[in-house]
Parts: sequence; structure tokens; C-alpha cells
Amino acid sequence: MHSFYSQKGFGVRSILSKLQLSVQLNQQLELFSRRSKNTYRRSYRDLIVYISVSIAIGLTSVLLSDSSVSARTVQQSNSASIMKGAIVAKDSLEAKLAPAVTQRFKQLGVPGAIIGVWVKGYQPWRTTLGVSDLASRTPIKLNDKMRIGSITKTFIGTVFLQLVDEGKVNLDDPVFKYLPDVPNGKNITIRQIGTMQSGLFNYSDDDAFSKKMSVETNIFWTPQQLIEISFQNKPNFLPGEKASYSNTNSILLGMIIEKLTGNSLQDEIRNRITDPLGMRQTTFATDGKMPNPYSQGYLYGTFSDPVVPEGTSPRNVTNNNPSWGWAAGAMISTLDDLYRYAKPLAMGKFLSRKTQAERLNWVKLKEIQYGFHIGNFGGMIGHTGAISGFQSFIGYLPEQDATVIVMTNLQNIWSSNKEGLEPANALAQVIMTQLLKK
Repeated sequence: MHSFYSQKGFGVRSILSKLQLSVQLNQQLELFSRRSKNTYRRSYRDLIVYISVSIAIGLTSVLLSDSSVSARTVQQSNSASIMKGAIVAKDSLEAKLAPAVTQRFKQLGVPGAIIGVWVKGYQPWRTTLGVSDLASRTPIKLNDKMRIGSITKTFIGTVFLQLVDEGKVNLDDPVFKYLPDVPNGKNITIRQIGTMQSGLFNYSDDDAFSKKMSVETNIFWTPQQLIEISFQNKPNFLPGEKASYSNTNSILLGMIIEKLTGNSLQDEIRNRITDPLGMRQTTFATDGKMPNPYSQGYLYGTFSDPVVPEGTSPRNVTNNNPSWGWAAGAMISTLDDLYRYAKPLAMGKFLSRKTQAERLNWVKLKEIQYGFHIGNFGGMIGHTGAISGFQSFIGYLPEQDATVIVMTNLQNIWSSNKEGLEPANALAQVIMTQLLKK
């Protein structure tokens, strides 16, 4: 399987060396937000799309989530200041963003989107586009709930690192100490699990699993069943040798959390994060039901084959059971709740300074920078997520005290000329590009 349409990217050095707007570079906005059929099967389950932003050229380049390359750590300061002094809005955020975002929304053919942009010194821009239900044409609302997919991973990472602060686990402990059945577990550290360097096979890449999920959408999967699927496959590489995005890592962290605390994962998330932040509309799903009010969620094709002919309508997959995602992607939230969460997540509100610094000790995969279950988008810290008909983006830029959140009720677009565009990420690209324009 090919991991990319293209593996070419624009790093910090090459971005800052460009002083003029380039047509070729702007084309990367589209190039890197596409996926091949085989790659989509992986990214359908969990998307990590890393956006690198240049002040000089207003460029956002997107790389794929499941790249597997030699890993090395980079210091937080290398990327945290890329966007310093970049955001300019002469009038209002709405005036600056609305025309381009609305145009892109229409081009993508997304049923509905919920968008929020907060920048220090400006009136926040919170808006909705389109409908929550294609059948009834009900307009989408700001408080509609959506599944947030892999953004769930940031909650898992935060809870786990709190246990590190409490002395219940050490980042350099072997995973074998807590889960003896993990293959090569004596040589895989907790840190490598959190930064996607374990080498363990991603269970959602398993062919049999993908085919089963395409025809049996309401199966309840246990965490143990999910990791067993992974363990039946050979590891992708030796621990620490490379880095590759794998949902298996998140499931293992979730299982260790439950083992160490004696509580359910959802209770730990609620008690430690969502309740303290007042995130009353955020839940950890244990079945396919959605709490009211919510948007319907849509998908082109099936779990294993998203390619459909031009003109095909997306399927309503709102109530597909998300248990297959569990710690890797089962949560549900709203725009305002994610706003409450974005800054505390990025700034380490719930962690000690030392542990937060450990979390943001980035692992580099080409142009992707990933910490302990958290991403760095050219200085904007957050994550992306996709599951069961929804795709979302959350990011906070400390340099500007700026937050960007996009939630869409379409997971991915597939057709003869729009292959694998991820709606929320595509809209986030437009937002960041417009914010950087003088």
C-alpha cells in the first residue's frame, strides 16, 4: 500500500526561505489533503493531518496520518513561533473569513459544518453552514453534537500523563509491566506507545476487520478484541526505530488507565477533564446512540471501500457503533465544549510543567510533528479526528492566543475528481490561509 499521493513536504526551513507566493506551493494545499484508496482505509478510522503554516507565503501543507519514516525528536521551540505576528484582520474575523470559507464549503459539497475562530483582540467568529440532515434539510445548529474521532486521543493522553504526575506510571516503563500480553512488550516503553513509536500493527488496517466493519456496522467491540486483532499481525517495525500512527497504541493506553485506576475510561475523562472544564455536552460513547441535539453523519462508500461514482449520495452512518474506536476515537462533543478544551489542552492546564514538556517533545515524521497523543500544526497545537460520518479539527496557537475549531458531518469526500478530501481539515486550511493574509 502506498502511504501518500506525494511524500514531498515543506519543512520549517524551506517554508521560511520562500518570500513570494508560489502557484506551485499553493497547489500543495490540495495535493496533501488527498488520499489513495488504500490510504483512506487507514485514515477513515483515524486521521491525523498536520498543517504547516508559513507567514511569508500563507501556505498550509497537509501530510498524511499513517506515514512511516525514521523518527527523531525536535524541540518545541522549533515550530512554536512559525506563525508569530501573522494573524491580521483589518475589520472583523467574519469579514475576513466568511467569503472564502463559504465558497470552499460549497465546493466540497459537505452537508453541514460548525466553525469557530477565536483570536485575541477580535470578536469571535462562530458560524454554521448547511444542514444537519440531508433528508429533512434541517439547518445545522451551533450546539449540535458530533463525533470527534481521534481528538479523543488527546483526552486519553492527558489522563494518562496525570497518572505519570501522580507517580502511578513512568514514561520509560516497559508496557509489559502493565500488559504482559503485548508482543515484545518488554522492549516497548510507555513513551513509545504515546508517541506512536511502538511499531505495533494498527488493528484498523486489518483486512478482515475492515470487511467485517463494512457489513456489520453495529458490532460492539471490546478493547481486548481490538488489540488481539493487532497482535495477530506482525509488528510494523522495531520499537523506536520509526514512527507510524496506530490506533492500537491508544487502546493500550486506555487499558492501562483502567487497570491503574480501577475505573472506566469514561469516568476518568469526566472526573479529570470534562467536568472541571464545564464540558457538559461532551461524552464518551459506548454505543451507537447520539445524545440530543445532534447532527446526522454521512459517509461515501463503506468502511473498506470509500470510492464511489460521481454523483453518488453519501450514506447516513450516524448510529454506527463507535466501540471499535474506544480510546482511539469514541467521544462526542460540541463547538463550545471543544473551545473550553483547546487552550487547556495545548497549555498543559492539567499537567505539571515537567510532564507537559515531555508531552510536547515532538517526534518528527517528515513534516509531521507528534507528541504524546497530541499534534503540532506549525505551532498550532491540537488534533484532528474522523469516525462514523464526522470529521473535526481542533487547534490552539499560543503565540496569538488563537483557537480554530471545525466540525463537519461528512467524513470524507470521494469521487472521480475529489479523492479523499477531509472536509474539516480542508476548511481549516482556508481559515489559516485567510488569517495569514495581510
